[in-house]
Amino acid sequence: MSVVLFAVGLVLLGIWPSYRSYTAGLLLGMLVSYVNVSYLGLKTRQMSDLVVQGVRKRFNPGFLTRASLAVLAVMFAFKSDQVELVTTIIGLFYGHAALFAAAAAGFFKKSS
Repeated sequence: MSVVLFAVGLVLLGIWPSYRSYTAGLLLGMLVSYVNVSYLGLKTRQMSDLVVQGVRKRFNPGFLTRASLAVLAVMFAFKSDQVELVTTIIGLFYGHAALFAAAAAGFFKKSS
């Protein structure tokens, strides 16, 4: 689903040049959001493996890495004239919204 929406965004980037900055901002936010959600999944799997193995060591969930990526995307959009800041921020919420929608769909599918 994410790849399809990203591909649609790339097509829109080429078709409507007047909305290029808005589409570029949305694509930048979606890309960073996808990377953040993937990184969160990786760290969650690593933490669950440590719990299953019974290893008692301090674990870093990677919040600073994910927050730094989001701040970097917002700073890039703020400094660039070709990327819209508001749509970049909207795109940053995409990954978590898609994750929530997939979890809700799975929950309601099981209960039916």
